[in-house]
Amino acid sequence: MLWNEINDEEIKKNAEHYSKIANRLLRSLPSNPIVDDLKYLVDTFKEAMPIVEACRNKNLTQDHWDSINDLIPNGKIDTEDETFTLQSLIDLDVNQYQDEIVAISRRATGEAKLRADLSKLDNAWKDLQIVVGIYKERDGVFVLDGKGVEDLYAFLDENLANINMIRGNQYKAVVEKQAELLRKQLITMNTVIEEFVCLQRSWIHLENVFASVEIKRYLPQENSMFEKIDGFFKSQTQLIDKWPHAYKYL
Repeated sequence: MLWNEINDEEIKKNAEHYSKIANRLLRSLPSNPIVDDLKYLVDTFKEAMPIVEACRNKNLTQDHWDSINDLIPNGKIDTEDETFTLQSLIDLDVNQYQDEIVAISRRATGEAKLRADLSKLDNAWKDLQIVVGIYKERDGVFVLDGKGVEDLYAFLDENLANINMIRGNQYKAVVEKQAELLRKQLITMNTVIEEFVCLQRSWIHLENVFASVEIKRYLPQENSMFEKIDGFFKSQTQLIDKWPHAYKYL
């Protein structure tokens, strides 16, 4: 059977079927070379099945194939060859490398899952919305919403935990650089949010204080200092309005 036409489940089922037949013949017939040969062929075929499953893993990359073929001294598994068959695999006498080949295939699956998990985390940021509200109905002055900040912190904590799980995985080498970069970005984002929330809290407090005409009159120097900070803060909050992922509510 051509390699690309193999049905894994069907072959496994047939292998078990013929194994039962061979065992029954061994028990019911006198010893003879034909039954012995049948038993040998069936056993050889069955032993190759884990390798067949491993080599039909769609997560195998060229690096994995190179590692597999480096194990085989008398040829190579070439699944791109249209003439490559199941018998071609068996003829390579690969059964002795079953553990190594299965381990490489398992690694390919683990690495593919890590790539998918990391991509999922990366894409999650593209859909994340920062919740902001208009401060005291003032046009163009936005503040981060309290519930939105809590959700953002929860999102950061969850994703940092997921990143640490990826970085602790036995197959981490394939995504280690990307995972470390995303981890640093998450930590930076967490720091930025903490600093902005602290700034916002201080601004709201001082804005309420210097909203009083009497305070402005009694503390003119401090009021002048606050006006500079006030202008800076409002200019930054106006930038929030231009964030592509800022969700605004009235």
